[in-house]
Amino acid sequence: MVPPSQRIQHEELGADEEQAVAEAKLWLLQNGGRGISNEDVLAGFGLTLDDFHNIAKQRAARRQ
Repeated sequence: MVPPSQRIQHEELGADEEQAVAEAKLWLLQNGGRGISNEDVLAGFGLTLDDFHNIAKQRAARRQ
Protein backbone atom coordinates (compact mmCIF):
# COMPACT_ATOMS: atom_id res chain seq x y z
CA MET A 1 0.00 0.00 0.00
CA VAL A 2 1.15 3.48 -0.76
CA PRO A 3 0.55 6.11 1.93
CA PRO A 4 -1.92 8.81 0.84
CA SER A 5 0.85 11.42 0.98
CA GLN A 6 2.76 9.50 -1.71
CA ARG A 7 -0.13 8.72 -4.04
CA ILE A 8 -0.24 10.32 -7.44
CA GLN A 9 -2.82 13.09 -7.20
CA HIS A 10 -4.91 11.88 -10.15
CA GLU A 11 -5.06 8.31 -8.86
CA GLU A 12 -8.48 7.24 -7.69
CA LEU A 13 -9.36 3.89 -6.23
CA GLY A 14 -12.32 1.91 -7.42
CA ALA A 15 -14.88 0.40 -5.06
CA ASP A 16 -13.12 -2.99 -5.05
CA GLU A 17 -9.78 -1.37 -4.25
CA GLU A 18 -11.31 0.73 -1.47
CA GLN A 19 -12.83 -2.43 0.00
CA ALA A 20 -9.48 -4.26 -0.18
CA VAL A 21 -7.74 -1.37 1.59
CA ALA A 22 -10.40 -1.31 4.30
CA GLU A 23 -10.05 -5.08 4.82
CA ALA A 24 -6.25 -4.81 5.00
CA LYS A 25 -6.48 -2.02 7.58
CA LEU A 26 -8.95 -4.05 9.66
CA TRP A 27 -6.68 -7.11 9.50
CA LEU A 28 -3.74 -5.01 10.69
CA LEU A 29 -5.77 -3.61 13.58
CA GLN A 30 -6.90 -7.09 14.57
CA ASN A 31 -3.30 -8.33 14.50
CA GLY A 32 -1.71 -5.68 16.67
CA GLY A 33 -0.78 -3.39 13.79
CA ARG A 34 1.89 -5.80 12.61
CA GLY A 35 2.12 -7.25 9.15
CA ILE A 36 3.53 -10.64 8.24
CA SER A 37 7.31 -10.91 8.34
CA ASN A 38 9.29 -12.05 5.31
CA GLU A 39 10.47 -15.00 7.37
CA ASP A 40 6.88 -16.10 8.04
CA VAL A 41 5.92 -15.77 4.38
CA LEU A 42 8.95 -17.80 3.30
CA ALA A 43 8.25 -20.43 5.98
CA GLY A 44 4.83 -20.89 4.40
CA PHE A 45 6.69 -22.08 1.30
CA GLY A 46 9.08 -24.23 3.33
CA LEU A 47 11.96 -21.77 2.84
CA THR A 48 14.26 -19.82 5.12
CA LEU A 49 15.70 -16.37 4.55
CA ASP A 50 19.04 -18.04 3.74
CA ASP A 51 17.29 -20.20 1.12
CA PHE A 52 15.82 -17.06 -0.41
CA HIS A 53 19.21 -15.35 -0.61
CA ASN A 54 20.83 -18.46 -2.08
CA ILE A 55 18.14 -18.71 -4.76
CA ALA A 56 18.67 -15.04 -5.64
CA LYS A 57 22.44 -15.56 -5.93
CA GLN A 58 21.96 -18.62 -8.14
CA ARG A 59 19.59 -16.76 -10.46
CA ALA A 60 21.95 -13.76 -10.66
CA ALA A 61 24.85 -16.07 -11.53
CA ARG A 62 22.80 -17.69 -14.34
CA ARG A 63 22.05 -14.27 -15.85
CA GLN A 64 25.73 -13.41 -16.21
